[in-house]
Amino acid sequence: MRKIFYVALIAAIAATPPAESGGQSSTSVSAGPTYVIGTASEWSGPGYNFQVGREFGHLGPAVFRADALYIQRSGNGRTFSAMTERTYAVAGSVLLRRSIGRVAPFALVGLGLYGDNSWAVYTPGINAGVGMEVSIAKMHLFAESRIHQYLRDARDVPGSGQGVPISHRDITQVPISFGLRF
Repeated sequence: MRKIFYVALIAAIAATPPAESGGQSSTSVSAGPTYVIGTASEWSGPGYNFQVGREFGHLGPAVFRADALYIQRSGNGRTFSAMTERTYAVAGSVLLRRSIGRVAPFALVGLGLYGDNSWAVYTPGINAGVGMEVSIAKMHLFAESRIHQYLRDARDVPGSGQGVPISHRDITQVPISFGLRF
């Protein structure tokens, strides 16, 4: 069922019609390593990410970007188990890009819905990041790093119950992505 959900989500993002303002839109695909920082690193180790995004709504140097993100990381076995941790996310961001010849640094900030080990239950979160894009013909190669932070349900925090302090429930992940925008 999850695979059908993601195929449908990716198809919906890719099929989004171009925005009316300037008629420009683009799709991006990226992947790379993911690191967990903060209290979540007590039970979760590093992993990898895969992301599909769609840019539209250009307004000067600003553009809106919608992303579907999958992050898989290992449990570290110290406080939980060797269980694989998964995050499913849908995020919307405002991206500011400044072209300098063929190179374009960018920054983005946004909101998202994050589901840990479930594609049916999501919690809100924030994300922000920076990146660099290089244009070659009609292809745009890029590298970016974002910080995604959200609260996890206290029942899902390993080794704890309902009385978990908020500072121990937050999940902070830093995916580093390398991709192609076309």
